[in-house]
Amino acid sequence: LNDPATALLIAEDGRGPVGVLRYDLKEPIAMVSIYLVPDRHGQGFGSVLLRLGEEWLARHRPEVRRIEAEVLAANNPSMVAFGEAGYAAVKHTLSKETG
Repeated sequence: LNDPATALLIAEDGRGPVGVLRYDLKEPIAMVSIYLVPDRHGQGFGSVLLRLGEEWLARHRPEVRRIEAEVLAANNPSMVAFGEAGYAAVKHTLSKETG
C-alpha cells in the first residue's frame, strides 16, 4: 500500500463496494487491473470504473500517457468492459526458431 508506483482505487456506490482498480505505474505507462465484487458482475460497472480511473489518473498522475491491460482472450466479460471503455486490442507475438 505504501508503494508510490502503485495506485489502488476502491469504488463504492449506495449499495456498497463495487470493485477495485490497481494501477502499476511505470511512466509514461500505467498497467491496470480490475476486480469487481462478484455480485456486481454483469451490471456494466467494469467500463464505468475504467473510465473513472482514467479521470483519476489525469488529475493525480498526469505523467501517464498510456494505459495497458492484459486480458485473456477467453475472458469475454473483461474484453467487453475494456472495449466499451475505449481500449483497443493489440496482439504481440514473439517466436524463435530452435534446433
